[in-house]
Amino acid sequence: MNILFAAFEAAPFAKSGGLGDVAGSLPAALNALGHDCRVMMPKHGGYETAPLTSFRVRLGWRDQYCGIEKAQAGGVTYYFIDNEYYFRRESIYGYDDDTERVAFFSKAAAESLDRLGDFRPDIVHCNDWHAALIPLFLAGRAKTVMTIHNLRFQGACPMWVTGDMLGLEDDEEACAALRWHDGANFLKAGIVRADRVTTVSPSYAEEICTEEYGEGLDPILRMRRDALCGILNGIDGEKWAPCADKSELCSELGLGQDEKAPLFAMVSRLTEQKGVELVLECADRLIREGGQLAVLGTGREDYEKALTRLAERYPGKVSVCIRFDEELSHRMFSGADFVLVPSLFEPCGLTQMMAMRCGSVPIVRRTGGLKDSVADGVNGIVFNDADAEGLRWALSEAMGIYGTDKYREMRENAMKCDFSWSRSAEEYIRLYESIS
Repeated sequence: MNILFAAFEAAPFAKSGGLGDVAGSLPAALNALGHDCRVMMPKHGGYETAPLTSFRVRLGWRDQYCGIEKAQAGGVTYYFIDNEYYFRRESIYGYDDDTERVAFFSKAAAESLDRLGDFRPDIVHCNDWHAALIPLFLAGRAKTVMTIHNLRFQGACPMWVTGDMLGLEDDEEACAALRWHDGANFLKAGIVRADRVTTVSPSYAEEICTEEYGEGLDPILRMRRDALCGILNGIDGEKWAPCADKSELCSELGLGQDEKAPLFAMVSRLTEQKGVELVLECADRLIREGGQLAVLGTGREDYEKALTRLAERYPGKVSVCIRFDEELSHRMFSGADFVLVPSLFEPCGLTQMMAMRCGSVPIVRRTGGLKDSVADGVNGIVFNDADAEGLRWALSEAMGIYGTDKYREMRENAMKCDFSWSRSAEEYIRLYESIS
């Protein structure tokens, strides 16, 4: 099959999180199964590309240039939507006109399908709210799959956007798909109009149909329950092989060289979702009981400051690096004894998979993809409640088994887990075949 994978970011060209990892890995795994999956994304930077074609895109009353450029990376063909006004910026997201930028990307992607030379997709796979308007603009001209990587981000906006930016004010079906409460919602439109809806783990697919995890869209997701499924993400097993030991990591981070002190690492965006407050509440007790803590990530300023103060309070026992550093994260997964993933909710989570592959035992909350990839007492430690008491229990369990045969068995089980993309790719192919 010919598959076009539409995403606002994709490694190695642009990445801010898990979506970029998926868009940079899944297409190659699909190609390895004998299909032709290509990626379409905005041209965020000055990549070396070959021009393919150009045309004008009507965006409401706007008439915008759109270039289609082409490049190869990792055996995958990438198509870039080129418009410097919308995409040549310092960051991928975070601008006042993100709604307009996303609307342009979706419409340009939909209108490019007849302009890709001899490549004509059987399936257009749309990812997150940034690509959720593509099924709307395609209007049945191709089969579509809509993947939700994080339901919290939906592209909610005023209803006037339907006419001013999208030019759909006279299309009653399109307006009905977009309308949600008092405004428009891009992701809701994608969920309603796509042929199939997926998310990135089986448990998250179940959770988002409930009021607790549905982020307000649970009635729509329940309505489309028969078209919804969850497919667990994967990782590159070769890339995430062990690369450092505990002694090397402690030396690098300025931590004490104490083999009897278990090292707990947290590599994460520092946001409420990731359970940072739980770690802050439990940190003092963890250190008093003989543990060490290493944190790597960026996010909310108050969390960054609180973690920095924690490191100042416990020199040689707590290390905090406020930055994005993939190479250091690899060494932390390899050198730490345990990796903390105490998320309040987690669509899939790649951290626990990377950690297990590198030899760290994950400590996770029982939610979403964490629940689907970590079995308590087998390849990690799982706690139920999203509160400090739940995490304290898990940390006590970890302290109790550290250095024992149970810990070594758990670590070996974690390293043997198969989280390869080939497994996920086979499930996606079966999904595509069911609608092609």
